[in-house]
Amino acid sequence: MAGNTARLAPVSRDKWSVRDEYLYVQMAEETTLCDTAENQEVKFSSKSHLLRLGSNYHFDGFLN
Repeated sequence: MAGNTARLAPVSRDKWSVRDEYLYVQMAEETTLCDTAENQEVKFSSKSHLLRLGSNYHFDGFLN
């Protein structure tokens, strides 16, 4: 996991900031048997790359 936050205008008293976050998720591989005549074995695994972006408004007193 990695992330950043930055004010939009660091010189002024701008109350807005933006943020980003990157997440990589890898689930363990699972094996299960399907309830069929052949009792077929099925394997599942999942990998995800997630990118989250956002903006924040800072009320008085929270941002110096």
